[in-house]
Amino acid sequence: MMSHFPNIWTAALLVLAGSVLSTVAEAATLEEVQQDRIETLVAELVPVVEAEAGRRFKVIPPIVLATPDQLGDVLYLEQVHLLTAIAGIEAQQAEHAARITSQEMSSAFVGKYGFIDKNLYVMTDGIAFALAAHGASIDLVEPVIEVVLAHELVHALQDQYADLGAVVTSRSDGDGVVAVNCTVEGHAVWVHERVGRARGHTDAVDVVASILGYDIDSPGISPDPHQFYTSYVYGQGRNFVDWQVLHRGPEAIWQVLKNPPANSAMIVSPSTYSPTSSPQWSARIRHRINGAERKLTPKQWDQANEPVGDYGLRERLVATGRGHRLAESFVEGWSSRSSAGPLQWARIELLYFHNEHAARDYVARLRLQAQVDLAMAMPPITSAVTAAPGLDGRVGTFEPLSEDDAAEEHITIRRPNDSQEYRTVWVSRGAYVVQVQLVNHTVSDRRMTKGINKVFRSVH
Repeated sequence: MMSHFPNIWTAALLVLAGSVLSTVAEAATLEEVQQDRIETLVAELVPVVEAEAGRRFKVIPPIVLATPDQLGDVLYLEQVHLLTAIAGIEAQQAEHAARITSQEMSSAFVGKYGFIDKNLYVMTDGIAFALAAHGASIDLVEPVIEVVLAHELVHALQDQYADLGAVVTSRSDGDGVVAVNCTVEGHAVWVHERVGRARGHTDAVDVVASILGYDIDSPGISPDPHQFYTSYVYGQGRNFVDWQVLHRGPEAIWQVLKNPPANSAMIVSPSTYSPTSSPQWSARIRHRINGAERKLTPKQWDQANEPVGDYGLRERLVATGRGHRLAESFVEGWSSRSSAGPLQWARIELLYFHNEHAARDYVARLRLQAQVDLAMAMPPITSAVTAAPGLDGRVGTFEPLSEDDAAEEHITIRRPNDSQEYRTVWVSRGAYVVQVQLVNHTVSDRRMTKGINKVFRSVH
């Protein structure tokens, strides 16, 4: 379970252990006291979780009081597994990427069920300070820990009946993985809310919802970019599960867990749930997009294709302040990406909106946000300083297609030993948008224009 708890835990431990210190031998360490208390809580929670989830545990997962380093190791192994199994990344690259992200993520977890080793890891670090940051009482430390434990116990139950590893790796594209994640996390949230209330911890349930960035009475997608991920995965996932249970019955969710929705659009529109995607683009259109991308890149580059989903589009739009409103007009999208490595790649996308106005608005919004981002990265322009040291950039019109709504961003970052170059072009024509992104790869305006026109011809 992800959260934004700081990495300070002394106060939380004292509150958690205080009620039982007098009954423990003087030789016992604080860690032993906490282990005993956590195991007692788990024993109390198991029958409640079983009752609310509608399944009995085949085995109770071992409880591990984890440090950030231990949790980092668990995350590392799981990410290597997923990167190689889903993305098809070579082992060495997967290990490098997993090593970086697992170190960054480990301190953000307070609980984690390990789907590889089947252990339930608990880190109570900083819960007291997180509660203080949300104006909540220190007395909620233990109730919040119960909610976290209930959440992770649900993941163990899911794994025993749906095989989480197999479900996640059955998806071949990033948007499909997001849909699985929303379903799995949303189900755990839905159950932990019910368990928390059954245990009399309504305030703790409300605080956890607040920390995760959604309104428990009307969970929506947060307009705050810092809470977009959690409000989407936990809040919208919880909504999706609630709809399935309400309209199809409690037992249906276990079938959904084994056959999760094919894309993230089904999460925000639960009535459209299906374990398979409807054909999003004709073979001719996909062929044109792939062909246009090939015109922009060397033939020996690795190529990958996948749909552009609701989650991905909202993620890039949320910083503009109108992401959710504009995303409601998004119909579907397709992406083709070629790369020679993580720092050299090109992507071409075709996005389809409900109408021409939405397509033009998309380009205008992304262009404006690019201007804002560039202005924030550069100092005030004066006669003596024209750009930040090592940074050059511009945002303007893509002149070869200026008769359309065509915008372009071009950024160069110079460092002592190398430089990084980023270029994005957006063009809208009718209800469609073509977006081209280049990283450390140079393409002439003429080739860029030919590639973009090639894609537009496939839909007109």
